[in-house]
Amino acid sequence: EEERRCEEGAARMERSMTTATRLSTGYGRSMKRCNAVTRVIIFGCLGMALFGYDTGIVSGAMVLVKKDIALDTEQVEMVVSVTLLCSAVSTVFGIPANSLLGRKPVIMSAAVLYIAGSMIIAFAEGYGSLVAGRALLGVAIGFASGTVPMYSAELSPPELRGMVVTLNDLNIVFGQLIAALVNVLFKHVEGGWRWSMGLAAAPAALLLVGFMFLPESPRWLAMQDRRADAEAVLQLVYDRQDVSEQLQEILAAIQKEKEPLDRHSGLGALLARGARKIVAIWTKPEVRRAAVLGIGLMAMNQLSGINTVMYYSTTILLEAGFSRDASIWLGGVCCAGPPARA
Repeated sequence: EEERRCEEGAARMERSMTTATRLSTGYGRSMKRCNAVTRVIIFGCLGMALFGYDTGIVSGAMVLVKKDIALDTEQVEMVVSVTLLCSAVSTVFGIPANSLLGRKPVIMSAAVLYIAGSMIIAFAEGYGSLVAGRALLGVAIGFASGTVPMYSAELSPPELRGMVVTLNDLNIVFGQLIAALVNVLFKHVEGGWRWSMGLAAAPAALLLVGFMFLPESPRWLAMQDRRADAEAVLQLVYDRQDVSEQLQEILAAIQKEKEPLDRHSGLGALLARGARKIVAIWTKPEVRRAAVLGIGLMAMNQLSGINTVMYYSTTILLEAGFSRDASIWLGGVCCAGPPARA
């Protein structure tokens, strides 16, 4: 009975949607509401797992890279840290990009960069290629980390939203764990680091293809005054025809964020609104307290030195006197801690 109801609901929506609406929302006849939210969750988790994989793989892989490519200490540090630098910069640019272009294009661009960066590293012949590939991965991480959780939350019903965002975060550490296990798997393979770092292109390609068949965020569609498209997506998410209440909530939230003086559009106006919001965070006492608490916790997390352990654990163990194989294995054990705690 439930399956028949889903089929009938999908058929009614297909008849009511124009071709333009189906294309703009990313759904064709093969995409029914019964698994729409599930697909959003799966591909959102995949995007964050790639984030974890590409940050976690470097610890064990760099030990193997130095067997094939002569790198001094400064060059190793650059190969590791350029990813973090580029991800920090691209996160800043990703915020206006997902407002101007939409959530889907930003995530799909990240998938393309994941593929390109992984392939460049897999076929790298020197220091320059390694840095270039890691830089592209950094840009992809910045785009994905700032947009995937937002997209997943906006495509999830309220009762599932907290779980979906938590799963996204959980998959970052699972990605790091998988990266450590892959390093162990390829530690005795000739040029094994090329395989371990290049394998990220496969799930990235799956992410790219998957997002071609997912809808755009209903919130972003509403921000672009594409209310019919936003309503069609909400009907899939909530599995009912009448979603006027949910659409009105989105429209009210968007209207509340707008300021009376915001008569201009484009990147300049978007950046100006963002600057005013940042000022408001630090001038409103109730918001400032929450910001100080949240930022303070994240700062303490980073200042604890966890990044040094995560990116150089295998090298530290190697220099402490452990064998290369033991260092890679112990690095994998260290990565098993966060998923176990979660």
